[in-house]
Amino acid sequence: MPPSPQELNKRRYIRTWRKALRELLLWPKADIDKWVETSAKRFDSPYSLVTTETPPYWIVGAIIPESLKEQIAGPELVRLGYALEDAILNRKTTWKCDSPADIAATRTRLNKVLARYGIALPDRPRAAYKAKKKR
Repeated sequence: MPPSPQELNKRRYIRTWRKALRELLLWPKADIDKWVETSAKRFDSPYSLVTTETPPYWIVGAIIPESLKEQIAGPELVRLGYALEDAILNRKTTWKCDSPADIAATRTRLNKVLARYGIALPDRPRAAYKAKKKR
């Protein structure tokens, strides 16, 4: 039996999320897996509205540092989110980024938006997140 349209959409979104987190944010696989596992739960409801937004829409929260989220709020944060989504999509409806040049161009567009807030994408892979041990 072929996969349902909902399952095909879920696979497409997860594929895009993994690629964006790996190529744009330079996250390690363990962090990507954790983020995707949590985010993919949005598809579990038969009434899920995940696909009413583009895959990049769902990752802009990961692009914006928590420190910046605390500084700006409301409409400004929403505008930043949409500007980042637009920078990823580059006036298209899907994000392919099949070559290093595509990825570099996307990173450049994202950094142009982030520069307005005095921040930039990471320029080297980050270490995997490790929770502090409780004492």
